[in-house]
Formats: sequence, C-alpha cells, structure tokens
Amino acid sequence: MTSLLLAGGLATELMLREALRLPKPQAVARLDSLYRATGDTKFLSAKLDVLTQMGELKEAFVEAKRAIKAHPSEPVFYEHVVRIAYNLGDKWTARRVLSAALKRFPENPKLLHLAGVLWDNEGEYEKAEGFYREAYALEPD
Repeated sequence: MTSLLLAGGLATELMLREALRLPKPQAVARLDSLYRATGDTKFLSAKLDVLTQMGELKEAFVEAKRAIKAHPSEPVFYEHVVRIAYNLGDKWTARRVLSAALKRFPENPKLLHLAGVLWDNEGEYEKAEGFYREAYALEPD
C-alpha cells in the first residue's frame, strides 16, 4: 500500500514538473486540466503561481477566492489570496483574509511568516518580529 501511495505522489510530482516546463499559457491550461481530472490541489496551487508569475493578478485573485470556497481546509489558498491582494494594492483584503486564516490555522508557520512579511512591509517591525518568531518556533528551517 505504501508503495502505491509513493507511486501516486511521485506521479503527481512528475506531472507537475512536466506542466511547469511548458510555456506559461500552456502550463496554466495543463495544470487546470490536471486539477479537474484529479482534484489534487497541488495542481490548482501551481496554476495560481503561474498566473501570478504571468502578471494575471486579477484572474489569479478570482481563482484563489474560488479555491478557498472549494477547499476551505487548505491554508495554501489563503496564502495565495493574501499575496495576490497585497500585490494588487488591496491591503485591507490581504489583512482581513490573513486574519481569518490565522484564526482558522493559528499554528501554520507559512501563514505566520506571511503575516510577518506584511507587517514588515508596513514598517511595523515589532509586530513582524513576533510573527517571524512564532513561525520559526513551529518550523525552524
């Protein structure tokens, strides 16, 4: 059974790598197709990353909000919404979504680190340091 799980995980990683080697527009289409076929949220998260890299922030933002509705227990989609909202200049939405995510996932080191980054960017260095310390305490690497 373990070898089947490993094989499945390996297959997912290989398909993900293959899709990410494509030119960005084709990568988006392929990742969307893989997500729809498998339901694996790694493909959807990678699609959001590629859309963001392409500068398609508004499309990525809409997709990321949909992803939260479809997968509310996946903190990675909250991260996407926060990052994209902040990059779009919508700091209010970024803070609101991050606050909700931290209430839902209070011990998620990536969300805590992201909170540190946002406060750091706002010049609130003491707040940022607190979030960085919490994140580091949970995940020292």
